[in-house]
Amino acid sequence: MWNPNSISNAEDVLERWRRRALLLAPSMRFDIGLVNEASEIVRLGLGPEWIAGDAVRTDLGDAWGGRAHPIGNALAGADVPF
Repeated sequence: MWNPNSISNAEDVLERWRRRALLLAPSMRFDIGLVNEASEIVRLGLGPEWIAGDAVRTDLGDAWGGRAHPIGNALAGADVPF
């Protein structure tokens, strides 16, 4: 069942990922302009519904709280302190 709140959840996840990438870009010698482009490619390519519904959903069978999809694990990594 489609949940309209899932889109805002996906947007929040992508925004946190984008902010983290912007912080890390200079130390990684990564062009800051490409960060925004990459986040839009992920958002438009996968779709907010899929990101919120399938990617970032917690995998109930994972004892460590991993996400249901490896892309979700990558996006959720933005919340890990460094």
